[in-house]
Amino acid sequence: MERFRSAELFKNNPYVDEVTYTKDAWNDYPTFKDGIGDVIWRCKNYAKENKYGSVIYIEHSSSGNKILDCFAALGVSHNDDLHTEVYLTDEDHEWADERINGREFGFIHSKTGVDGKDLPERYGRKWISKEFPNLPCFEIDMVHPITRGFALLKQASVVAVTDSVYYHAAGAMDVDVDLAYFARGIGTYNRVRPLHPVNQNIVYLLEPL
Repeated sequence: MERFRSAELFKNNPYVDEVTYTKDAWNDYPTFKDGIGDVIWRCKNYAKENKYGSVIYIEHSSSGNKILDCFAALGVSHNDDLHTEVYLTDEDHEWADERINGREFGFIHSKTGVDGKDLPERYGRKWISKEFPNLPCFEIDMVHPITRGFALLKQASVVAVTDSVYYHAAGAMDVDVDLAYFARGIGTYNRVRPLHPVNQNIVYLLEPL
């Protein structure tokens, strides 16, 4: 989606040849039905103009895991133990190193842009200070390109995140997650959880602090 252009999510992915951007079917149209119809039409036209062989629209089921949905839509076979990946550059690591300067720290991501998914204001800091007193924290909103934020996350001693891109990045990089808040319940967690073994403390209701 166009609003994610500056995040450069696929910038370092060796399996992606080209990234194009569309409107947001959820937020840029009167209804999602209007939006998804127009976005698919635009994508098909783009593919035709550029002589691509086909367009695949990945539709997620209401209960299945989204990673498996992607494999099914693409017609790709897979093993049961699927490991997602994040691709970082030396520049990403150098950017993170400059900010860490050899210190231990906590990593927090609270804001998702989706109503009902966020951690309450300062909850992550309070939770980390309760469990790990005197530990300095980085609270990330959005870093551009986002791979810099991933490099910071990879070196964190303690991680508190909500259901968000940083949660998925932690799983892909085998980073332990000390607090992963899934406000929308176990059904949502099962749809997006990593399919390889990870150490994560999944929480559906927050304890008062």
